[in-house]
Amino acid sequence: MPAIDALCRAANVAPKGINRVAVSIGPGGYTSLRIGVTIAKLIAEATGATCIGVPTASAILANLADALRPLRTCRVCLAWKRDSVWCQDFHKKGSEWHPVSSGGIVTLPHVCTGSFDAVICEAALRALLPAPLTATILEPVFDPRGVLAASAALAPTDPLLLAPLYPREPEAVTKWRELHPR
Repeated sequence: MPAIDALCRAANVAPKGINRVAVSIGPGGYTSLRIGVTIAKLIAEATGATCIGVPTASAILANLADALRPLRTCRVCLAWKRDSVWCQDFHKKGSEWHPVSSGGIVTLPHVCTGSFDAVICEAALRALLPAPLTATILEPVFDPRGVLAASAALAPTDPLLLAPLYPREPEAVTKWRELHPR
């Protein structure tokens, strides 16, 4: 909140001058998503601003627009944990990327299943993937400008309905279930 306050003061924008709030909804880190979405909801409710939840994969595609320009298909891999990762496939129509599915968890050997012009994943994950990969491998770029750019094509959400996209249950919940079976 102090950073948002400082940014608004530097831009000479009063709270009621905020008319649009865009936030990355995930997948990503559990706590950071909860905090970011909660702050976006609070700002939208307090100021009456339009609220837009942006899937992180869409923000990454916006951040990599130049590198992806000549390509037609890609897979975005996020929220890697042990032997699984959340993947979402996209194809390009004209100059816009469209999701093929809502995304889901796959095991590491399945990341490379399918035909893609590009796979977007962190270097540490890339090192674990089966070789050889014929697709272009790109490192994800996490930058708020991608959230803003991707939000332009998305419909507003009622702030009360805005929720993070969690690919799997929180590890604390999993551990609790293991320690306290029914």
